[in-house]
Amino acid sequence: MVNSESRHATGGVMMELTRGAATVATVQDAGYCFTQRLVRRAKS
Repeated sequence: MVNSESRHATGGVMMELTRGAATVATVQDAGYCFTQRLVRRAKS
């Protein structure tokens, strides 16, 4: 049996991981857009 406290802790960890993954995705997306802009500027 899992008591509610440990379940809550696990949920908190999952939330942190999800938030971290979202942050990484946002940073990667921004980096990609920035790179594309530089490439476009270099070509023209």
